[in-house]
Amino acid sequence: MGQDRLQQIGQILQDLRVKKNTTTDRDLLYAIDENIVFFEASKSPFKYLWWILFRMPKIDCTRVLEINDILPKWDKEMHIKLMEVEKRKFPGLIKPLVENIVEHIKKENRPLVLADIGFGGMETERQVIEKLIEDDHQQPIVFVGIDQSLSAHEIAKENLSPFKDKIQYHDIDQLSDSTLKDTIKSNTGITVIACRNDIFNFSKIFGQGIFDLSYHSLFKHHLNDQQQKKLDRVLQQISKKVLEYDGFRSNISLIPQTKNGWGHPAFLNAAIFSNLRFNKQHDLSLQSKQKGKKILFFRQKGNYLMK
Repeated sequence: MGQDRLQQIGQILQDLRVKKNTTTDRDLLYAIDENIVFFEASKSPFKYLWWILFRMPKIDCTRVLEINDILPKWDKEMHIKLMEVEKRKFPGLIKPLVENIVEHIKKENRPLVLADIGFGGMETERQVIEKLIEDDHQQPIVFVGIDQSLSAHEIAKENLSPFKDKIQYHDIDQLSDSTLKDTIKSNTGITVIACRNDIFNFSKIFGQGIFDLSYHSLFKHHLNDQQQKKLDRVLQQISKKVLEYDGFRSNISLIPQTKNGWGHPAFLNAAIFSNLRFNKQHDLSLQSKQKGKKILFFRQKGNYLMK
């Protein structure tokens, strides 16, 4: 594992340096340089601790990017490990979101259309569907997952494959309003549609409130402030209800993130750099008040749910 780990770090560093030579974007160059420093430091525990104590506090959190944002080739590596962590009963990383989705479905007890923005490996859907099947839920449900990453689509299809005899699964490039309406009309069980639409154009394609519930998990922090505000506006237009699940900045979270990610450098980078990009609890509380929403903090996980 140690040698494989160092080989992966070496490959990532090589990829970063190639990328650095192909761009003149100052913000991207800053993000690349910080990633190079991080991966060099992650070669050993001592260097990594030095990075945590002395380099990390100086990073401009508004300009830093995770490795999979810079180099999409490492997206699959990151998502596979993330799903592994999400599947664990402890700490139950996405359990609060899954429980709220299931609760909403059962409370409504009618045919529903749900949207997952930036679905990753569809681990949220896997856990929700598993619970619905276990409880013999009879109402038709359509899950629409939106993610532009090709590797995410590959992982999601494999992740939901155990349910292939119990659900309808469709992987398409662009979902149209007519296709969605036809699916809703004909659906009698559980249908999952994975598409690669631009979420910011969704309100131009689909009608007001077409989704009964929209949600996103560990996704929003990948967007800049302007994109985050635009996402909020779009989801308010196309959804009757929105669940926002992400992380808040926490130095304590660095401990489990390091423990879970040390043997997987790409995932370690994504976890630590995500933490840097997260909002602080105080700022999230202010946001929830401004939006007239309720926010719950799960300090053990380092995550929050806004609804």
